Amino acid sequence: MKHFILFFIGISILSGCLKNNELTYHEKRLVGKWFYSEVEYRERWGSLKKHSLSNDYIGSFFMLKDDFTVTYYDKLKESNYSGQWELVESYNEDDSENVLILSLANDLTHEVKQLIFENTNVVRRKITAHYRTNEEIFYFKLVQ
Repeated sequence: MKHFILFFIGISILSGCLKNNELTYHEKRLVGKWFYSEVEYRERWGSLKKHSLSNDYIGSFFMLKDDFTVTYYDKLKESNYSGQWELVESYNEDDSENVLILSLANDLTHEVKQLIFENTNVVRRKITAHYRTNEEIFYFKLVQ
């Protein structure tokens, strides 16, 4: 019982040290300007053939700031967006998943869009992620 109480006190102290808007380790690695380097998709889940969309994304980028705001430039539409970003980290017994969500509004037209990057991994200033729909799966590679 004594160990349980000490454990509970220790956890309470540690959890109290993290401020509300303080970035986690994974969030800190995402802060910065990210350019699309490669975008591909598959038409169906069982399909092995990938189709390149990289030309549609070259020149587009987003800037993640440490206050959880984001700016996004869509080169194809020549449009600027701004909004908020969030990294959702979920865990179960065997797996963990990081989902990066960008909630954006066009600065001129106020068109609203959301970009979702599932299984977001950051290694050596490169992001790899994907996004699934019922019919397609998109693969993203971004660089700083």
